[in-house]
Parts: sequence; C-alpha cells; structure tokens
Amino acid sequence: MKNKIFIGALAVAFAALLWSLDGTFLRPQLFALPSTLLVLLEHTLGFVVLAPFLWIFRAQLKLITKKQWLTIF
Repeated sequence: MKNKIFIGALAVAFAALLWSLDGTFLRPQLFALPSTLLVLLEHTLGFVVLAPFLWIFRAQLKLITKKQWLTIF
C-alpha cells in the first residue's frame, strides 16, 4: 500500500513540475496559435498518454456501475 501512495505522490509532483514549466517555456512559443487549436492539442496529448491505461485496466472498467459512470462524467 505504501508503494502505491509513493507512486501517486510522485505522479502529483511530476504533474506540478510540468505545470510550472508550461507558463515559462511552452505558452510563449504557442502564443501565435488560436486558443481552440491549443486546447485541442493539449487534450489530444493527454488522451494519447492516458489511453494505454484504459486498455490495461479494461477488466476493471467493465465492473463500473451506471451510477459510477454518471459520477465520472
């Protein structure tokens, strides 16, 4: 259990690091792009990164009830 908590804390710390670099390095370079395209690209990147986890945990996803799906959405 402690290992899962450690991995979760590392994931949060890594996300915070990426978020802090966003305004400094990434946003100024993308200033010329339309905001809708930028949002689309960011969401597409997030989906591509997280999609393999949907495949890995597909057995657990089948066990989710309708009430839990409603909560997710």
